[in-house]
Amino acid sequence: MRVFVLLLNVTFFGSERLMVRTAQAFKEDGADVLVATCDWEFGAIRRELSRRSIAYSDIVMRGHFTKHGGPRRVARLWFEAFRSALRLVRTALRFAPTHIVIPDETILLYAIPALLLRGRTVAVYVPATPPDAERAARSLPYRLFLRYVMGRLVDVIIANSRYTIGQLRPHLPGDTDIRLVPCCVPAREEAGQDAVLETIDPRRFNVVFVGRLSQQKGVDLLIDAARQLAATHPDVDVLLAGPSSGTDEELAWRTRVNDEGLGERVRFIGGITDVPRLLRLASVHVMPSRWAESFGLVVLEAKNAGVPSVVTPAGALAELVRHKVDGFVCRDVSAEALVEGIEFFLRDRAARAAAGDEAAASAGAYGIDRFKDQWASVLAPGQTDARG
Repeated sequence: MRVFVLLLNVTFFGSERLMVRTAQAFKEDGADVLVATCDWEFGAIRRELSRRSIAYSDIVMRGHFTKHGGPRRVARLWFEAFRSALRLVRTALRFAPTHIVIPDETILLYAIPALLLRGRTVAVYVPATPPDAERAARSLPYRLFLRYVMGRLVDVIIANSRYTIGQLRPHLPGDTDIRLVPCCVPAREEAGQDAVLETIDPRRFNVVFVGRLSQQKGVDLLIDAARQLAATHPDVDVLLAGPSSGTDEELAWRTRVNDEGLGERVRFIGGITDVPRLLRLASVHVMPSRWAESFGLVVLEAKNAGVPSVVTPAGALAELVRHKVDGFVCRDVSAEALVEGIEFFLRDRAARAAAGDEAAASAGAYGIDRFKDQWASVLAPGQTDARG
């Protein structure tokens, strides 16, 4: 089996880390793997592929498919994007894959010329948040893309949650093969020396957030919740782990925290390499997303650390947490609901300990061996145990 993975993303967050781990799983099972990478991403993907001894080939990218800008700019970018698509064809012809895996529905546009070279299994993996039904319903071009491009040019679509399947299914042909393959815990890069972790007191009730510092991820809601908790619970600290984005909204949050005298209770601790160690210092993990998440990789990492998660009911998050058993699913997306979830474990430490044990036990359902078996059933025709 020769697997060609099109990882043309320019960031290296959860879905990209997971796709690198997926490529490694193919390799561990004896496949020849080649990953196509974007030549102008910042290098983290290539470093991780090199660290895992996974072969990759840079694709020169000088444009992208867009509808924004004037006609000349759009035409130029589409022309350059089409040239990138032809470069993918050349790479595919040299590698001669038996399977092509596309880990992002938007990358499918670049892959169309390569997909016209039939005789191979084409799988589109949708680990990122899918478009919601409302957006697809009001966007004719997107409906056409789903039905006549994604629904006809690929052999199988892999979704990581039932939520994602529910979002995609109404806009695809009825005979589209969609499989459910939940994520596994993606391995982090080599743990570094995170000096800030030495400053975290494990005796306090540490509420930990890990992710992008953005409104979509609900950081402002968590700060609102922290302000309410600080007034009544002097032993609670909120730790926000994520690289600084330098945005105006992040600056406003930092200023607000300091102006309200919360600087000792709400800490921006930056990007953390050793996330498993950070989570082991947590009393609870919080994922306060507004964004309709198609999954929640940090929830899996929290399970691995034996830490219950408090999550909003955004997208697929409720699929990962059993309410008041191994975590807490908030009633809505609000600061008040977050306070309610955090206080559930804050006021009943026995329930928190029991939920941590349940979280650790549930992590086995997302192990790498099961993940590899489900992918093997997708890439081997005739097996259907991974169907959603």
